Amino acid sequence: MMELALDDVVDGRGEHSVWALYLQVLRELAQHAGNADILREQLLAGRTS
Repeated sequence: MMELALDDVVDGRGEHSVWALYLQVLRELAQHAGNADILREQLLAGRTS
């Protein structure tokens, strides 16, 4: 397994630092968690109707 530092640059779909990729993953995780909360609230609201 290869270890990377936060300042290392990786190349995939363009060059990005490891910290920038971590930030992107955290943003997407937060967005999906928000979407799941909305879905959960809609399901709970449907049960009480």
